[in-house]
Amino acid sequence: MHARSDGGGSRKCGTRVAILSALPDVRLEIEDILSSPDGKRAAVRWHAYGTHGGEGFGLKATNRNIDVRGTTWLVVEDGKVVEGWDTWNLNGLSALLQ
Repeated sequence: MHARSDGGGSRKCGTRVAILSALPDVRLEIEDILSSPDGKRAAVRWHAYGTHGGEGFGLKATNRNIDVRGTTWLVVEDGKVVEGWDTWNLNGLSALLQ
């Protein structure tokens, strides 16, 4: 997933909305953060877990526990995150929930 901000914090990213709808109790733990020496780029390794208790990703709630890990790459301009890419196994999660 890739998103670009307009600089004011607004992001056009339906995947995040789907995640929050599907996993209303989602918890996110930051496991590691690496940044470039100039502070303009960063990588965040994270762990998310919760219960599939709502509709999202086109699937009805299964009430199954989910546990996923991923990485988010960020671009920073003027101290604000303006661009980001998430890498995680969405297909694997969808297969588990069907």
